[in-house]
Amino acid sequence: MRKKTIRIIAPSSCWKKDNEANYKRAEKLFTNAGWQVTYGKNTKKTGFLDTTSAQMRAIDFNEAFNDNNVDAVMALDGGYSSNSILDLIDWDIVKNNPKPLVGYSDITVLLNAVSTATKQITLMGPMFSTIGKNADRRTLDSLFNSLDKKMTFQYSPSIETITTVVQKGQAKGRLIGGNVGSFYLLQGTKYAPDFSEPYILAIEEDDEAAPNTLAEFDRRLESILQQKYARKSLQGVLVGRFEPTAKVTNEQVAKVLENKLPKNIPIVLDMDFGHTIPMATLPIGETVCIDVDVNLSIVVIKDKP
Repeated sequence: MRKKTIRIIAPSSCWKKDNEANYKRAEKLFTNAGWQVTYGKNTKKTGFLDTTSAQMRAIDFNEAFNDNNVDAVMALDGGYSSNSILDLIDWDIVKNNPKPLVGYSDITVLLNAVSTATKQITLMGPMFSTIGKNADRRTLDSLFNSLDKKMTFQYSPSIETITTVVQKGQAKGRLIGGNVGSFYLLQGTKYAPDFSEPYILAIEEDDEAAPNTLAEFDRRLESILQQKYARKSLQGVLVGRFEPTAKVTNEQVAKVLENKLPKNIPIVLDMDFGHTIPMATLPIGETVCIDVDVNLSIVVIKDKP
């Protein structure tokens, strides 16, 4: 019986020699979980802006989806330039060869573009480098359960972390989003999500704008909500935990949100996705139900047909 294979590609930052120990650990973790790891042929090539050419990165992307022996595709790392391959992707190949694409941060662009262009479900979860560097058991379990489709997707706060509820309620919609500084790069492109249908927005931010992280989060989110139908169709908001180095408080984030969002939708902060460990894997493009109940527990469940 053929082993499941995950293809590692570098649509954003390229292979780093000082991270090779992390890559080896990540490969071992996949092997132990029953997966075979293969790499795009251009993954180790370097060039300008910590990456190789968009053409080479797109070749690896297209080949990963076109290879019938590849069951899932994972980004090596994040960075800044994954949006430069969007027009070089062979979208017919991707559409005709559905398989999970995994990553977060800069890979947000590709997760939502694939979901929009092909209606496939993508996975906002750890990068290959994340797995090798600092992934904990909960992060690994969430990833492998999502890849193996062993269970209906479910999210609940980890014991180690505390989730902050801004507004209670229930909602249903298509899950979109990711890193807000990357997600808003899709504005004005044909790969931007359709805001005319009910959706739930999952957003998180990194610390690269510190000490201006909160201001950047505010204006990037506002630019998303200014898109046609974006406010009207919004059913709920899930916010990933901010990095401690961003020095952003829940009170500050809540203040930003209360000035932008309807008062009748569920809003939750400090969730375990994005630039944080533990990191849950979320299904981008899936129709989900969220329930913020009286006990302040949060469940995100794949909608049953």
